[in-house]
Amino acid sequence: MNTKEKASKEIFEFLESDKKCLLLTGTHMFKKHELLISILNTTSDKKILFRANAMNNLDTILKIGQNIKSGIPYGVHNNTWYFDSLEVTTWRRSPFDVDYAIIYPVGSMLRKDSYKKVLEDLNQKGVDKVFLVSCQETQDYSVLDRYVDYKVEYDAEEDDPDYHNRVLEDKKRY
Repeated sequence: MNTKEKASKEIFEFLESDKKCLLLTGTHMFKKHELLISILNTTSDKKILFRANAMNNLDTILKIGQNIKSGIPYGVHNNTWYFDSLEVTTWRRSPFDVDYAIIYPVGSMLRKDSYKKVLEDLNQKGVDKVFLVSCQETQDYSVLDRYVDYKVEYDAEEDDPDYHNRVLEDKKRY
């Protein structure tokens, strides 16, 4: 079973490893990025870049009532967070020498077929760890296999079995 506890343990293992890119999938559609953020908030003195599908979605994704701007440092817990989007025009305002980068939802990057450009930009920024986080599980992420060297699943099976099964049924349709 791909529980929250198991996923958390595996994410912490990844942080301690020499691996660079983690793909976080699973049936807990809107909880995976929240779990990752809570784990990264336990670290200190890190620069973290959150790259969303669109800047105007950040307040909904992060559940905050603040209009977030790209390129502006935001102090959250003991880290400095930056935000941008899959739109290249927002990247120039993001800093170099970023410790961690989160791409959410990774499916948007695949639909726009911009994954090579996005991952190349993060590499140029000197990102130590990249987290590719899915939202929906109806996509094939195998195109990312050459970049991903660590995979973690976080399913809703333990918390909400009915929801978990509905997501799996939806996945079969695609």
